[in-house]
Amino acid sequence: MITSVILALSAPPVWADVSEFFPLNPGDQWIYSVENDRGKYRATDTVGDMVDIEGIDCYPVITKRGKREVDRVYYHMGEGEVIVVAFKLLEPLSSTYPIVRLPEMGKEWNYVGETFVAGDVADLTMRGRVKFSGRKEFDGKKIDTIEVRLEATILEAFGTPTKVVQVATYGRGVGLLSMDMTTKHPKTTERTKRRLIRYIPIDP
Repeated sequence: MITSVILALSAPPVWADVSEFFPLNPGDQWIYSVENDRGKYRATDTVGDMVDIEGIDCYPVITKRGKREVDRVYYHMGEGEVIVVAFKLLEPLSSTYPIVRLPEMGKEWNYVGETFVAGDVADLTMRGRVKFSGRKEFDGKKIDTIEVRLEATILEAFGTPTKVVQVATYGRGVGLLSMDMTTKHPKTTERTKRRLIRYIPIDP
């Protein structure tokens, strides 16, 4: 009996809905502090309205720095995982890939295909790993979290490989809490940190 109680207390929680960690409700907003080797600024992510991309329901997440759009990614909410479908509405990827996955779906995954870099298609080889990372505090509350580590090699046309390591923490009921990314170019290395300042759900 004592052993079973200890096991119950130490076992990681089981969640069936990845949307708890990656909300895609149109109108939701996240305000981040972003810091890299060139300085520090704020960025805002906003979920756009659902669109159909070749029969797949997708939600764009639009990133703005001030009033200027700097990024847009179309995501599909799969069963236990969030999938990248496109970076341009009319140019979906030839094969989709998971960017977030619950540990119940498997703690590791691999992808070989393509992505977009600076508006152009680039070859992508990626390994993903996910784990439960305990409870962390945000906005005065303790929330369950998962950590997703992505290790990628990007090969642009006529270019040399770029190595990217990204470690992101997602909070239950909030979404992305923090992200640390290291990008190794042939001659330089760039480090970026993103920290959540405020989450503004459309339906609090």
